[in-house]
Amino acid sequence: MTQSHKTQRVLFRAHWLVGSLTVTSATLFMSACDNPAPGEGMPKPLAQGPMPEVVSVTEALQSPDLTTVDPGLLHQAEVDKVLPPSGLRCSFAYTAEGRPVLTAALLPEGQQAEAVMKLHGRLVVVSTQDVQGPDSLANGAAFSAEGLRATVRPEGKASSEHRVADMTFELDQGLLVGYRGWYSCSDEGKPAA
Repeated sequence: MTQSHKTQRVLFRAHWLVGSLTVTSATLFMSACDNPAPGEGMPKPLAQGPMPEVVSVTEALQSPDLTTVDPGLLHQAEVDKVLPPSGLRCSFAYTAEGRPVLTAALLPEGQQAEAVMKLHGRLVVVSTQDVQGPDSLANGAAFSAEGLRATVRPEGKASSEHRVADMTFELDQGLLVGYRGWYSCSDEGKPAA
């Protein structure tokens, strides 16, 4: 066998190997496109953990590392567990389409509001006395409980469905954090989040 035949044979094998790898890669890529991600397309997870309990701020913050404290995402059932079933509800979320991390509702008297937050997987109720009806809550409020303050300041007019907002979260133990997100209100009893 001459040198040129050996070269042609090596080149043929190299082309065959590259072609085989390309076909195999394309086949794997295309087959992966047909399979949804785990849980994708399901209306809600099949199994959820137990409903978090409502505790005091002190109990919720029994953690050695306060720097890891961020308000957690709330499920609708958790909000419904704490807040009145109907009336105006306003929510702050990290993203426009995300679940809320704070949801507030006017109490039946209309001059006070309560909100629910989740800290370390536990629900915490905070309240405010400085609301003067639905318009006041729709324009943001400062909520507090022993050792915790959360203030929501939305931008723009209260008539907007989703408004850019800032929320500050402060703990007496020395943590002060600000978040940029979205504030929305609904008078149907369900937050628009």
